[in-house]
Amino acid sequence: RILNPYETLEKECYTEEQITRLMTIDGHKCKTSDYSLYGRAGNSIVVNVLSAVFTSIIEQFPESF
Repeated sequence: RILNPYETLEKECYTEEQITRLMTIDGHKCKTSDYSLYGRAGNSIVVNVLSAVFTSIIEQFPESF
């Protein structure tokens, strides 16, 4: 089973409001292409993961910061 664009954005920790904004164009109900939404999900970074990586680096090398 392939995830749909909504599910991929949800896995990337986007809120429902953010997903709704991405799925419309200029506030209109026109749906953006699935290709575009997959691209946005693929190019995003999960904030929780990035935060954990930086926390780990800071804990291992506290004198550097």
